[in-house]
Parts: sequence; structure tokens; C-alpha cells
Amino acid sequence: MNPHSPNPPAAPDAPTIHGEGPPDGNVSAAQPSFAEVAISGRRMPSIVWLIPFVAILIGGWLTYQTITEKGPTITLTLKNADGLEAGKTRVKYKSVDVGLVEAIEISDDLQHVIVTAVLDKDATPHLTDGTRFWVVRPQFSLTRVSGLDTLISGAYIAVEPGEGAPRRAFTGLDVPPVVRRNVPGNKYVLTAGELGSVGPGSPIYYRQMRVGEVLGYELTDDDQTIELHVFVESPHHRLVRDGTRFYSVSGIDVAMGADGMTVRTASLAAIIAGGIAFDTPDHAAPGAPDGTVFALHPNRKAADAPVFTEQLPYVLYFEDSVRGLQVGAPVEFRGIRVGEVTDVRLEFDTANSALRIPVTIAIEPGRVPDIDGNRQSTIEEARAAIQALVDQGMRAQLETGNLISGARLIALDLHPDAPLRLADVGSPHTQLPTIDSNLSALSHSASRVLAKLGDLPLDQLVTELTSTMQGINALVRGPQVPAAIESANQTLASFGRLARNVNSQVKPLATSVGETSDAANATLRQMRESLGAFAQGAPMRIETLQMLEEGAAAARSIRILADYLERHPEALISGKGG
Repeated sequence: MNPHSPNPPAAPDAPTIHGEGPPDGNVSAAQPSFAEVAISGRRMPSIVWLIPFVAILIGGWLTYQTITEKGPTITLTLKNADGLEAGKTRVKYKSVDVGLVEAIEISDDLQHVIVTAVLDKDATPHLTDGTRFWVVRPQFSLTRVSGLDTLISGAYIAVEPGEGAPRRAFTGLDVPPVVRRNVPGNKYVLTAGELGSVGPGSPIYYRQMRVGEVLGYELTDDDQTIELHVFVESPHHRLVRDGTRFYSVSGIDVAMGADGMTVRTASLAAIIAGGIAFDTPDHAAPGAPDGTVFALHPNRKAADAPVFTEQLPYVLYFEDSVRGLQVGAPVEFRGIRVGEVTDVRLEFDTANSALRIPVTIAIEPGRVPDIDGNRQSTIEEARAAIQALVDQGMRAQLETGNLISGARLIALDLHPDAPLRLADVGSPHTQLPTIDSNLSALSHSASRVLAKLGDLPLDQLVTELTSTMQGINALVRGPQVPAAIESANQTLASFGRLARNVNSQVKPLATSVGETSDAANATLRQMRESLGAFAQGAPMRIETLQMLEEGAAAARSIRILADYLERHPEALISGKGG
């Protein structure tokens, strides 16, 4: 079939298309005729639409699962963000990852850093008021080394769960806590006037065994006392009782006593970083509960000192300088401590336009037992006893307690001859009479001596002394002195020759005297033998015996003289010396 023929034949089964024809209703022979197509809609959608529907369901499920399983978001306020990175820094509990830092930004006041972190869902019940966060970094100190693992892995945020109401905003700790909450033991509070070298992490010792640590410190509301928070581990916290005394063992404690120098220290770590020790004298006392407040003594000596609650205040007025006298200086009676100085100040007396120095002391009656060994029962009895001593001559005096440091103390003693000297001023405390110190009395004596020396005619004395020395000088240089010296030399030479002659004659003389004495002794022995013929009571026998005794005494004297002359021949010239 030629498709280009002018009159192509019609298809045998061509469908007939029903449509609008020409206006006259005739079909032109040149226009083709089309068959009419009937279109009908489908009843079910195509299966292709199932794919996006399933995708929507899966996406919704994943979104729901992500939202429901996502952990809580918290904000953490820190001082700085050293070592922290958003999307990398982890939040850990006992070295187990429990969250991730999502964002780090600066606070509105530019003073802090706000860290936003997302934690695991399981951490939700543990985010309470008592939960603590801190940044773990490498730390090196005298007492500990921590965070070494962060040198490789980097810094991370540590969390410690606590108790309380739910919370989502926290303030991070500046330093890691020394003691975790799960460590058994008790916490105590120590009060001290000065901190010394003690700080967080300083050890606590019992009998030189480490049993705890210092957690931290702070000033009280009045800014006069420091409170140290300490922790004693279990089971050693049972050793802390009502009578326990804490004292500082920082550095080296050197004391001088009658037995020499005593040096005490707890350990090398205590010397470098400081430390605290405690002792419990009475182990039968009840245990101290958690949070008990104790006083921190500066050293072992202060901790061992007895504590007396009853004190009698007195005031002293000295006319001398009180240099070296400080608050806390001892008050002693004949070398035994009975109190301490509580105040030393300078006051101006407007009525008399004069300055005075009142020294307030506190006498502790409990230090002085009575004759039965009992303590003073009442304050009134102690005050009456002190007044009786004052009536007997007890006076207060300044004395030097340490020659090296110049520290002074108050010495009480009986001075019956000392006058009762009291200052004519009003005072809220009873006044004790005083006397001048020994140094002051010596100074006054020296001043009087110097005053008397000043009254002497020193110029006249110096003039006369000068004239006398000039006369002596003229006499020494005159011709008489050499002549006298020459005469003395001649006399001494003559005396030497005489002494040598006497020495040559003394030995024979002494020998002769000795022989004479021996002969006399022999004669006396013979006479005693001859007296045997006389009766015991015969007068001739008695008189002869007396004569023999006198002869024997004379012979002894002669021998003694001979022995002395032999040792000292010069006695014949100069006589017997003293």
C-alpha cells in the first residue's frame, strides 16, 4: 500500500469515532474518520504509592524512637573551658561514658562558660540538687597526683550523683572533691585563728598513721575564725570522741627544756605540705557524730595543756616599759603557771593628762589544788585566797622569760617588805599591786650611781691626778731611783750568798739533830726497861715516867724541826712561812 496515494483504501475494521462533524452534517471524502475511544477510571491506586508511605512510617518511627530515647540536656556553668571541645568531650561516671558535650558558649556577663551536654537516658533520675560536676585535668601537688590519664585522652567532665529535687542546671566545682560520697567515714569541722600551711588534701594523722584528709576551709561570718572541713575514714572515725584534741603538725616543732632540745614532726609530707593530728585521751567517752565542731590547737603542747573554764580577771598597772609582754604570756607564782595575760593596751587618762598601761590577766584557780588535792570549789573561795596572799605581801612583777627572744612574763611572789602600790584609777576588774622588775631596779640603781658620779668635781680630780702623775714621772726620772736600784741589787746578791752558806750548813746540822734525837730515844727506852724494877704505884716510878714522856715529846719536836729545816733551809733567815 502506498501511503502517499491520493485515495488510500479504508481499513476494513477501523473503528468509528463519534464526533462533531461539519456544519452541514456531511463527511468530506478528504478528511479521515477516527474511531470513538471510551475511557473509564481505575478502582485501586497503584502499588508504586506504597513506597513513599512506608518511608514516611519508618521516618516517623525513627523520629519517635530518637526523641523518646534521647537523654536529658543539662547546662553546666564553669569558670573556664580549658581542654573542653564541643562534640568531643565526654561526660563520665567512674570512667564510663554517660554523655557528650554539645555546645560551649560564654555567659552574658562574660565571667563564666556555659557548657551544654546531653546525657544518657538512664542518667535522668540521678540529676538532682546534690549531683556534682567537675572537669578532670592533670593535677600535680605536694600531696597528690591525679588526672594523668587525661594527658592522652584529653580532659573530661566527671559526674557524681546525689540526692534532692530534679535539676537540669548545675555549677561545676572549681577543684575535684577530695572525698567521694560513697567513701564511709565522718566529716568534722575544726576552728582555728590562723590557717598556717594546712590546705585541701592535707593529711590527718592518728599516732603518725594517715586516717583522713582536709576537704577545704572557709572564713566564718565574723571574719575572725577559720573553719576547716576534715574527713576521717572508716573505721578510724570511731577514734574521734568528745574529748579528742586536734592540733597542727605542720613544719618542725622545736622546744627547749631542761632535758635539752626536743624536735617533733609527723612525716616529711607534713613538713612540706602541712598536716593535722589528733589524740583521744579518754577512750571511754562517747563517739563524736558527723559534723561535730572541734578546736584546732597550734601544736601538741597547746593541745596537751589542761583546759580550765573558771578564770579570775585582774588588772595590773606597771610604771616601767612592758616591751616583750604579749597576750598569752604566762602568769607564774614562783615558777608555776597559774594563769595567762589576756590583754595589754595603752590608755589615756584625760583627767590627769597621763598615759597608763593596764595589763589584764586571768588567774585559773583550777591550777592550784588545796592541801587535800581537791580543786577550789567556788570562785569566791579562790578570790578570798588571792586577797589573803595580797595581804601577806604578794606582788606582781615583770620578768624576762626568754633571754634570746626577749619575751616577758608576769611573776607573782611574796614580798612582805614591799609597799602596797595601787593605781588610783577605776577599773572593771580587781587590781593587784605591782613592784618594779629586777631589771628596772638595777636601772634605777645605775641611774643613782651615775647621778652621784655626775655630782663629783671630776675636773678638779683630773687636774690633781695629772699633777700627781707628773710628780711620779719626775721622781722616776731623777738620779735617786737608779742609785736605789743599784743598792737593792747589791743587797739581793749579799742575801743570795748568805742563803747558800746557810744551805751548806743546814744539812749537817739536821743530820746531827737527827742523830741526837735517835740517841735520846734509845736512852729513853733503856730507862723504861730499868723502871721495871719499881713497883707500879711507887712515886719514883711515876715521876720518872713523866720525865720520860716529856723527853720523848722534846725528841719528836727536835726531829720535826730537823725535817722542816732540811726541806726549808731558808727558814733560818726568813723564819717559818704561813
